[in-house]
Amino acid sequence: MLPLSIYFSFFHDYFTTNFVAIGLTAGISFLVLCFVAFRFSKTALAKSRLLISMIVASTSLWIFVLSSLAFCMMLGHQYWVAPFAAILLVSKLALATSAILGVTSMFSLQRRAISGMYQSIKNQSLPIENTSDTSDNYKTTLRLSKILQDLRSRTGEAISGSLTIQPILIRKESRLPASLAFDSRSSKLVAIKENIVSMLDDDELEAVMAHEVGHIMHKDAFQKSVATAYRIAFPFDILTRLVEAALYRERELDADEFSAQVTGKPISLASALLKIYESVMVAPLGNISYISYLMNDAGGKKPRRASLFSKEPALAIRIQRLIALGEA
Repeated sequence: MLPLSIYFSFFHDYFTTNFVAIGLTAGISFLVLCFVAFRFSKTALAKSRLLISMIVASTSLWIFVLSSLAFCMMLGHQYWVAPFAAILLVSKLALATSAILGVTSMFSLQRRAISGMYQSIKNQSLPIENTSDTSDNYKTTLRLSKILQDLRSRTGEAISGSLTIQPILIRKESRLPASLAFDSRSSKLVAIKENIVSMLDDDELEAVMAHEVGHIMHKDAFQKSVATAYRIAFPFDILTRLVEAALYRERELDADEFSAQVTGKPISLASALLKIYESVMVAPLGNISYISYLMNDAGGKKPRRASLFSKEPALAIRIQRLIALGEA
């Protein structure tokens, strides 16, 4: 077994080698540039793309560094014989690992998350057994379907591609959020709790449904699941946690604007938000944050002021933006 001093020398020589040091510096510089561009960007789409780029860059750097350390330990004997050749080999292996592992782990975690969320929604949905006019569940679902059909006619076929968005009525005692959107290759769902439907008038319900449709239109479930997959895989990366939360906030604000533009009723969405804030008791989301949702009020407790790690914009900010849209 080689002495520890050899491995420490390997680590030092490897990370101070010009092409390795330059590569790491370039990665960090890219993160800084993305952050600066994000701060000055004016469009939601550009901001979201920059945030995703930051997550990918940050996790790629972590994979490169950690895999470099692992390969240095594995190839210590080769470094003893031919230092530069060992450094070059480690850099190639680490680069390949970063490119392959980053993508495969993300898709693997995302598929598991989407599958789990789909089952959770289905398990907590209300069955529509009686399709007669006296069935409350049927009448409520029909009300939601008509709203979705009207929204589709306003936004065009792009709203769902070849798939129809299915309305789902969730049990009021469910631990899921008040309303949410689910979007995968095989299913597009807009789910809302039964007590929320009865609480909102037609304009408010239409605004809420349009908000969720906005998430589907903009592929927010995919963007959020990518961010959350990386955060789960790299829990020690504070930057990824910050960027994930920022991405969630941006997508919620963009969905608010989409609802206001499609319905022309931003004040109705503001009113719905206030009603949900005041009346709905929802359990914390925990790790099911790979969905798109309207509002979660942390188990009935008074929501905390939005922080850098908060996945929801501050309610006051959302209301102010919607009022401004209504006055424009």
